Amino acid sequence: MEMKIYTISLENYHGDTYEEHYLQMENALARFIELRDEGKTHSEFRSSKTCFSFFDPNYNEYSTRIILDNSALRDLFMDEMVK
Repeated sequence: MEMKIYTISLENYHGDTYEEHYLQMENALARFIELRDEGKTHSEFRSSKTCFSFFDPNYNEYSTRIILDNSALRDLFMDEMVK
């Protein structure tokens, strides 16, 4: 069985990215929904199933675009991707 990792990427308008990593999909999805619900209160809110964005320069340094993604754990390592 291949191990999956779930990542929430928080990208700001300066080009910085902060990532949160989860082993359980349920935990990643709960956190994503929590962030999305909070983001709904900010201006220019846009949302899809795995991504949302909003604008609020006073929110925090990671306030522009938030993405939920999953990949196999081995996909994180360059030597595994070459095979």
